[in-house]
Amino acid sequence: MAIDDKLEKTLANLSADGALDQGEEAFFALVAAIPLIGGPISSLLTGGAKRRVIDRAAEVFRAVKERLEATEEAKIDRTFFETEEFQTLLTLVLEQLQTTHDKAKLQMLSAALANGGLKEFSADTRKELFLRILRDLSPSQLNVLESLRPPARFESFPSGWPARSNPGGEELAVLQSLAANGLVDQTLERKKPPSLRADLQSLARLNDYLAEAPALVFRLNSFELDFLRYVGQPSTPAEKTQEL
Repeated sequence: MAIDDKLEKTLANLSADGALDQGEEAFFALVAAIPLIGGPISSLLTGGAKRRVIDRAAEVFRAVKERLEATEEAKIDRTFFETEEFQTLLTLVLEQLQTTHDKAKLQMLSAALANGGLKEFSADTRKELFLRILRDLSPSQLNVLESLRPPARFESFPSGWPARSNPGGEELAVLQSLAANGLVDQTLERKKPPSLRADLQSLARLNDYLAEAPALVFRLNSFELDFLRYVGQPSTPAEKTQEL
């Protein structure tokens, strides 16, 4: 079965089975009786929510189709789309469609699904891991990841990659969640120690240096770069270097 046929069959199955049994009817009657919000909730739990999921699925599948059609045949591993691994990735994407409305993330889901069938990624055993991580990331987290990405010409020089020092509040929460997923490294870093001589001023500078707390620093790593490549995010153009 071709990939187009599989996607169309999956979409058809997603839109089928809309009948409610008696237990479901009682549940929706209870929801509808909730003051003020009962009606909107009932609408979402029945036709409204399903229609939106189907629309998102159609958008993702169209993007997958366009990506594969734009790819040279020699670069596609057609057998991948017959594997259990592809079925797992497809299921993860369909699950995510129920809780994602962000257009950029929908594009990343379609890229991940299509890229799984490229020979470039055929030997990569992290495809499912990448999709599970993507599924759990919010648009704001993805924006922070992109802001830490170096220009393409600097990707081979990690020492010059952008970093965030001593973040607080929401930014700290976002960065620590990214670190928990292995996408950024979290370190404690001190400034370069002062030059010292055998005098009281040097001793005072040394005391000040030792008393200063190290900075909490976040910067991306090579795993994050591989993740962004897999989900179809292009590298930052080199001409943006001056903005850093």
